[in-house]
Amino acid sequence: MMRRFRSQMSYANVVASLALFLALGGTSFAAVKLITGKNVKDSSLTGRDIRNGTLTGGDVRDKSLTARDFKGSIQGAKGDPGATGTAGQQGLIGATGATGANGAGGVFAGGVSGLSATSPGGTSVARGPVNGTATSGPGLIPFSALSPGRPIRVRDLSADVVTDVTVGSSVTIEFIAHAPSDYADPADPGAVSCTITGTAGSDDKRCSSSASVVVDPGSVIFMRLTTTVAVAAPAFNPTAAHWGITVEPVG
Repeated sequence: MMRRFRSQMSYANVVASLALFLALGGTSFAAVKLITGKNVKDSSLTGRDIRNGTLTGGDVRDKSLTARDFKGSIQGAKGDPGATGTAGQQGLIGATGATGANGAGGVFAGGVSGLSATSPGGTSVARGPVNGTATSGPGLIPFSALSPGRPIRVRDLSADVVTDVTVGSSVTIEFIAHAPSDYADPADPGAVSCTITGTAGSDDKRCSSSASVVVDPGSVIFMRLTTTVAVAAPAFNPTAAHWGITVEPVG
């Protein structure tokens, strides 16, 4: 058989067979040869050359990555609060605010009691404090007061007497204000006043006035009650009188 095989071999057959063997052997060698870092040029690979999700922790050397390699994708645990800072300096004092509006007016209420009867054709004068009650008596100082250190407006007087004013008699209640430190009883009429006049068939006891007056600071102020009885009328005693008046600041 070998003779027969040898008799059929020629130079061409041998060369062809050897060429086929080398071709097949070279391809197999190339397929099994591994690619390492030595076969790759430094800095030639980019992120596009690496398939997403193919790198794992095992492909990275321990402690080789730093915070700059993560670009904020990993956040650490919240740190402890820092120490309290020192207090800042006290701020400057602010500008003074605008003056507020005047407050609402107050009501003063006063009166006088222990009045004496006035004879026919006579006139009696009694005085009392603007605010408070006093017993009638001589002199002005016990019944007077000073207005505050700013102008005030006095208005809306209302007054009454205990006993009905008889026909032929009248009672005038006046708010008096005059110069500071002048305790003399002025003869001029009061700035705000009202009069109760007795008429037949009525129980006249009250009067009022809507007039007002501005009082200078430090003025002497008091109330004055004047009872007048006609000559032909019987004696009359109002017994006691009461009044109320509104006082409010000005400006």
